[in-house]
Amino acid sequence: MIQKIKNFLEGRYALLIIFALGIVFQILGLGHIFAIICATYLLCIFILCDSPINALFIPLNIAFFLNSFKDESVYIYYGIAIGIFLTGLVYFLVKMLAVRKCRAQKGIMFYPFMLLIFAVFIGGAIGHFNPLSSLAVAGQMFIAYVFYFIFINFTANLKEKFIEYSIITGVQIFLQLIIAHLMTGDFWDSISSKGLVNIGVQNINVAAVYLIISMLSMLYLALNNKKHDYLLSLGAIGFFVVIFLSYSRICTLVSAILLLAGYIYIFVKSNNKKIFGIITVSFLLLIATLCIALWGPIYDLVARYISMGISFNGRDVLWPWCFEKFKENPIFGIGFTSFDEPVPGVMTDTVVMAHNTILQYLTSTGLVGSALALVYYVMKYKTIFGKEARDIFVITTVIAIAIIGMVDQSPTTDIFVIII
Repeated sequence: MIQKIKNFLEGRYALLIIFALGIVFQILGLGHIFAIICATYLLCIFILCDSPINALFIPLNIAFFLNSFKDESVYIYYGIAIGIFLTGLVYFLVKMLAVRKCRAQKGIMFYPFMLLIFAVFIGGAIGHFNPLSSLAVAGQMFIAYVFYFIFINFTANLKEKFIEYSIITGVQIFLQLIIAHLMTGDFWDSISSKGLVNIGVQNINVAAVYLIISMLSMLYLALNNKKHDYLLSLGAIGFFVVIFLSYSRICTLVSAILLLAGYIYIFVKSNNKKIFGIITVSFLLLIATLCIALWGPIYDLVARYISMGISFNGRDVLWPWCFEKFKENPIFGIGFTSFDEPVPGVMTDTVVMAHNTILQYLTSTGLVGSALALVYYVMKYKTIFGKEARDIFVITTVIAIAIIGMVDQSPTTDIFVIII
């Protein structure tokens, strides 16, 4: 009986149930209650299971299910959930390291991670040091290392599990996106005017990054499934459509290039070229028919992108400001908060979000911090391009996220994307 419970907790059906419950609780405005439910599930995994992989996947999605970070009345629920999670995590580590005396490795990214943590902590050290801000950002990087440590020591079949998780997450985000638009009362008006900027409390641009990974996961499965490659390729197209509806221009552009290249490559490698071709042509005819039948709504969707054009959405103001701050404080930067003046452009706030990975480190940590962070990135790319770890899925995923990081914030400092 215990073994059956373990198998269920570690399996895909538990993830499906948890994510489905998350959608329901988020719609009902009870995300804070769901946080405690999640934490309790994670505690069960940490206590009963040897593989904590589901317990690590769920925190990556939790922000999609919460309703507010600003409502102080829910803080107690979040505090309880975090307390339960940390209790389970500590129990698991003690169980594996002290009781069972498992031989754990720090991982080749240990020292690069420590340098990265130190780099962000000393940001703004001369004249702009903010201990709370530095601890917050450094703490996120440390949490990322803890996840890395557990992944490499206590999980098996990580790639296969991650691909499965990514596809489930893609479906989850799709459902949440559609439901959110439906709840506005005018679905087509909402979906064609970019009325949504968040899913739960998570930014829609982060959701788009997750969806790119879902799309790449589906393409990877198509490439390695000779029997149903054409059907799985259509699934990848489905995820691209959802990315398109996120109105994240950089994610749409990157995913369009990857989808086209991947689809053509899979077709060339396919043993089912005839049926693959028939399915592709049929799909294109279906799209053409829908465009004719639903010309008005389809035109509105395309017009939305056209109206957005190649505008920088405030980055044309933000980037020069960040570079000026770097020139004024080249040694240690100004940290991750600005109290002298509001940060202009994309986010008019005190939080420094450069929306460019290189500029973020230069502005926030200066030359010293950037040099330390560079060690982390060099080792990261040296690892994924190394002969022992070289993998087209991993490389494509990491490079896609890095490209997005040149114009978006999430790949640089968002804890969820960093862990991925």
